[in-house]
Amino acid sequence: MNISRIVILALVIPVIMICGCKKSSDSGDSSFALQLTPQRAEPDVYEEFTLTLEISDVRDMFVIGFNLLYDHSRLRLSETSTSSGGILGNDIISFTEEINGGIGVSIGRTQSAGDDNVSGSGNICEFTFLAIGMGESQVELNNVTILDEDGSSNTQISESNVVSAEVNVD
Repeated sequence: MNISRIVILALVIPVIMICGCKKSSDSGDSSFALQLTPQRAEPDVYEEFTLTLEISDVRDMFVIGFNLLYDHSRLRLSETSTSSGGILGNDIISFTEEINGGIGVSIGRTQSAGDDNVSGSGNICEFTFLAIGMGESQVELNNVTILDEDGSSNTQISESNVVSAEVNVD
């Protein structure tokens, strides 16, 4: 693995998490979709449940970063795991950090020789939550940024591309 690529990722990923989304000035095709599934979960108090982050029709993705928002009085994030065989492959580096009442998440591929961007559809990661308080909570993504391996954002991101999940803790 290229040490300079790790250094670049270590510098770029926190910037994504802190600064948020920078949209490309290109108004081209932006038909990808990002969603949490299932879109509705109804766990009991102190029950764990998992939401999967899926992406479809993405082009040239090397790193994805976003903020994960939810009601901390009702839910506790127990684990974030990248799925083996997901769209990003097996050589993945990921970071999570608490930022402004949410969780900043960045997931990227490690670089090898050649083109390391991925295109298509598949799972990115899974979030396991523990239900800790009764009531409703939205689990949302915001400040989504997708970069290619050169660090360029070539994907338009709008709220209509991102589907959240609703959780009702019984």
